[in-house]
Amino acid sequence: MLFKKKIEIREHGAPIYSVVGDGYSIFTSSGDRFVLKWNLKEGTQDHFSIKMDYTSYRLYYHESRLYIGSKKGEIYVVDTDKKSIVAQRKVDEKAIHSIIVGERLIVGTEEGDILFLDKNSLDEGKRLSFGAGKIRDLQFLDNNRLAAVSQDGYLRIIMLDSYELEHQFLVHDKGANKMLLVGEELFTVGKDGYLKVWNWQEEKELHAWPIHYETIYDIRQVGALIVTASRDKSIKVWEYKDDLKLTQKITSRLFGHSYSVNALHVIDEQNFCSVSDDKRIIWWSLEQEEVNLLHLLKAQ
Repeated sequence: MLFKKKIEIREHGAPIYSVVGDGYSIFTSSGDRFVLKWNLKEGTQDHFSIKMDYTSYRLYYHESRLYIGSKKGEIYVVDTDKKSIVAQRKVDEKAIHSIIVGERLIVGTEEGDILFLDKNSLDEGKRLSFGAGKIRDLQFLDNNRLAAVSQDGYLRIIMLDSYELEHQFLVHDKGANKMLLVGEELFTVGKDGYLKVWNWQEEKELHAWPIHYETIYDIRQVGALIVTASRDKSIKVWEYKDDLKLTQKITSRLFGHSYSVNALHVIDEQNFCSVSDDKRIIWWSLEQEEVNLLHLLKAQ
């Protein structure tokens, strides 16, 4: 079983930084300052387009609302059904690099602050300042714990009821970019090209593998497989059962991206899409590997 390209879209005029959505209906943000909606199954642009004043590095989609963070610290909340902006506010002076939504809207900034905002008014309820550089990713570990990874390479776990810092430890000394929670284990990837697995409760490293030549920008779980995307222009697909096994490497020679792969979106257990500095959106689907009948006859 290998992932194969189903559809490729080349409509953005600059590198694509973020992709989110629901199934085959996705939103992308690009250096061309457009936030666009796409129907991946048809390979067409939907009737939804926002021209931003500044580039957006991070999108987040939750319950028919699209949250857009801009390069100049602005947050836009868009009702995607009504195609209308329901809230907007400048919440910081510099770029928004991570967004997550629970009971509150939580954003991570370029200067290492985490802001807790009202989802509707965008009023600031709390600001935590770590001086950590870019807060690259935010993830809920449970109902009361928020994990954050940042440019300084640290993983920080915050108690949401008290805002207390429960854990703080170094995970990637050159900078941490993304997290993935698999059962009780937390996966992290970073600028060092490593994938690491942690028992975060004990602040203990369980595994560490150098899996890419350059910065890893994203990690996702697609069905039973782990997929990583990197600045080295490749997407890699892995099996994980206490050990990590490479099952597929997608490069430009195999119809993949020709520049940095910046983000992934999981469609379902057999499909995902990727976006890149090469301005392309690619839908990948898991298909049965073709049988080489001539090879089988020779083997017999």
